[in-house]
Amino acid sequence: MNSRKDIINFILEIENNISVNELKFNNIHIWPLLRIKLFFHLINKIEKDDLFIDRSLKYVKPNFLINLFKWPFYAFKANKFKSAEYLFLGASSHRVLYKGYMFNRFFDSLINQLRIKSKSIIIDYDFSFKKPIYNNSNFITHKNYYDSFFAYYRLKRRFKKNSLLYNLNEFEQLSDILLKSEFCKDFKLGTDLEFLKFYLREFKVQIDFFEFILRKINPKIVFTLCYYSDEVFAMNCACFINKIKTLEIQHGPNSETHAAYAKWSIVPSSGYELLPDIFWCWDDFSVSVINNWNKYSKNHCSFNFGNPWIDFLEDDNSQLSEKYILYTLQPLSLKVLFTQNIIETIRESKIKWFLRLHPKQLNQKNEILEFLKSNKIQEFVEIDLATKLPLPILIKNCCLHVSNYSGTIIEAQILGKFSIIMHELGKGNFKELLESNQCIYINSNNISSLTVSKYLDFSIKRSIGNNRIDFNELFKDPNSILY
Repeated sequence: MNSRKDIINFILEIENNISVNELKFNNIHIWPLLRIKLFFHLINKIEKDDLFIDRSLKYVKPNFLINLFKWPFYAFKANKFKSAEYLFLGASSHRVLYKGYMFNRFFDSLINQLRIKSKSIIIDYDFSFKKPIYNNSNFITHKNYYDSFFAYYRLKRRFKKNSLLYNLNEFEQLSDILLKSEFCKDFKLGTDLEFLKFYLREFKVQIDFFEFILRKINPKIVFTLCYYSDEVFAMNCACFINKIKTLEIQHGPNSETHAAYAKWSIVPSSGYELLPDIFWCWDDFSVSVINNWNKYSKNHCSFNFGNPWIDFLEDDNSQLSEKYILYTLQPLSLKVLFTQNIIETIRESKIKWFLRLHPKQLNQKNEILEFLKSNKIQEFVEIDLATKLPLPILIKNCCLHVSNYSGTIIEAQILGKFSIIMHELGKGNFKELLESNQCIYINSNNISSLTVSKYLDFSIKRSIGNNRIDFNELFKDPNSILY
């Protein structure tokens, strides 16, 4: 197993040989959870990148007594939650510093554009900021409520057994396949039945918690980001049980080698409880990745509604005074991000390189600066401004966009900017854009100042989103867009 394509083929082989849809608890299909966690487990194995380690498997139990005593307080506060038509569930990683506030670039963009603040509530499930939150009066932190709810739930479970109904007859077959693979032997969710049951018991607490929240807020639709985190999986399931529509907004590339979005081979006709009902995509290719498998299911659909963050900043005419090449970094090793060829190209370029840090790299900034200094290229780059300004504004004003396999390649195409892709994974992710000459693939070990200068100010046809659909109808009636 050497690539993401190999991983997808391995997963498809499992789906072809085992009745994975028979794996259930409380009549909920658990294959989506196993499929996606196996996918990231294998990525970590073959790419040796701890970005994809599944930290959700290591449950950290909060202080039981402290949080138990807090539960009446948070239960009382929850009773005061206002009813809202729109509930948004996301993560801190989707926020950027914008005009002094931590701004969710997808949720807050939509809330502002549609003027639905009074009808909306936002929840962050991993809140970690000390700076002020945009739309703070509509904001709820997940952690405190969940920790106290979990303590209360554990106490309740001591006096009243709430056994789950398992249907795991196919688990032995799955385990046999995984144990035969050197890459999967330590994938406990798929090889250790007792661990899987433990995991599902803990997961059920999250489902119950979000059912509790839904009863208080009573939304008509729930918007999410990154649906395959445990929290969003649980929210999707709670919404399915309560017949509330769920929608995931695209936050990066939807490619043919991403197991969360591509090549589902045996989706039940009624759909999966853990998947969103609606996939909000940025472009037609992302829609097609999902449409290739969802046509047989009546419960999942995808639409090109465009990128709300780009739409929000469309009229922002901020201009940067100098010409620059924008390099959007990703949380990869410095040796991958800055090969010797890239270092030489930066040094020999006639214009500055703006290095945009990925949100997961913010704590690595000093290490990156030291690396740049040691290679004597710090004077040829700009990091602070490139990380501080909104990404669409940086893209709109750059001469050329460079990346490995970031979703910013789609955003650059929408804004009419040419991209150089330097990673093999990006070559696979953006095949359609490459074939239509919206970008070019040049391996990072082959790039040079000569090739870069060739594509400076290279003109491509600007596309706000191709065949995008007006999303206003979605907010009037979530069901209207489905039929």
